[in-house]
Amino acid sequence: MKPALRHIAVTVVERGESRFGWQLLEQDREGQWKLLEESDNALPWYAAAMSAGLERLQSLVHDLATGPREAAVALPTAEAARRTRSTLFGFGQLK
Repeated sequence: MKPALRHIAVTVVERGESRFGWQLLEQDREGQWKLLEESDNALPWYAAAMSAGLERLQSLVHDLATGPREAAVALPTAEAARRTRSTLFGFGQLK
C-alpha cells in the first residue's frame, strides 16, 4: 500500500507594499493547517512568490506523478528528475 498523500498548500503572503513571500502549509490529521516552511526573502510580484513557492514544493516531492507522500519527502532521484524535467507544471518548467 502506498503511503498517505501529504496535504501541502502553497500560499502567498504580502510583506509590505509590493513585497510578497510564499509559505508552505501542511494539513495535520486533525484538519488544522500548520506552517511547514516559508521564504526568507520578499519578491516584487505575487506571481514570482507563487512560482518560487511552487518550485520549493516540487523539490520536496520524490515523484510528481504520485505527489508528496508521508514516508518519502526527498529530492527527486536522477531518473525522476530526468523523466519530468521537460514537462510543464504550475508556473513553469520543472526544476
